[in-house]
Amino acid sequence: MTAAPVLIQTMWRTGGTYLTFRLRESNPVSLFYEPLHEDFSRHPRSRWESWAAKGMQRELGHPEAAFHYLTDYPVDAEGMVPGHRESFAWQPFVLAPDEPAPELAAYLTALVRTAPRRPLFKFCRATLRNGWVEALLGGTTLYLLRDPAEMIAAYQARGDYFFSGLLRIVLLNAEAPPLAPAAALLDARYPGLADLDAAALRDTALCQAIAMADRIALAAHLWLLSLAAHCRPGVLVVDAADLAEPSVQQAIAAATGLACDLTDARPLSTRDPVAVDFHDPAWRDAAMRGLAALGAPAPLPEGAARYARLVEGLLA
Repeated sequence: MTAAPVLIQTMWRTGGTYLTFRLRESNPVSLFYEPLHEDFSRHPRSRWESWAAKGMQRELGHPEAAFHYLTDYPVDAEGMVPGHRESFAWQPFVLAPDEPAPELAAYLTALVRTAPRRPLFKFCRATLRNGWVEALLGGTTLYLLRDPAEMIAAYQARGDYFFSGLLRIVLLNAEAPPLAPAAALLDARYPGLADLDAAALRDTALCQAIAMADRIALAAHLWLLSLAAHCRPGVLVVDAADLAEPSVQQAIAAATGLACDLTDARPLSTRDPVAVDFHDPAWRDAAMRGLAALGAPAPLPEGAARYARLVEGLLA
């Protein structure tokens, strides 16, 4: 029987790939990298191996390594990850610890059950179901966050993919109480969103249906909800800006039981940061109602202390 999993939760463009790759290199673990990624139902492992050999990881801004995203996954006779569903990437995106999600549960528990070494998960599509994941799999949760102004600037630099993904999450989970206020706000501003068909919702250019100001506000909104969802006892919250700090590496090692050597950590590349605040009345109201639906969070953890002023009046 393997040791309890390590569950790293992040949003996109936060340094999570760097952290998990370094942990994978330094420890006897099985890395389940982004297990909810929509593309894992589209391409066999042989194709991922070919892409990795051609430098895909470097092109995506990820560290190069002797392994690739699917190296440690089990695969079936066709080279596909058993039990994976494309829909896992997007829904149900909000899950309380006691809510049923049998297909998702079966998929994740099978990864743990068949792992030859201690499972190390890196999620970036599960921030509002992190408590459910931990209740299902056990183990330790580490939440890695990044300054939202820098994170969202990185989204802009990569085109439509990240903004479209966030909009897709909200539209497909519009009935979930934490996301319903944002969905209602966007529906009021852009009435056509409610009528989009399945093909339109899957379109990588989906975000072009809303103005850039609302794309930025939506990303900040989900950053806030994701942080709040991890303000609970037992979660280690780490700021990507602090990964090079010896005290942070020691905290990660103590929480996970894994060797953590991040001596080569460097500041994430930053372009011109976008302006992020929570002053817009409509978005602030949506934030307050979304946070209320999540329940009262614990006080802001030390790892997020530098954002206390940004979230003042929203998170304690």
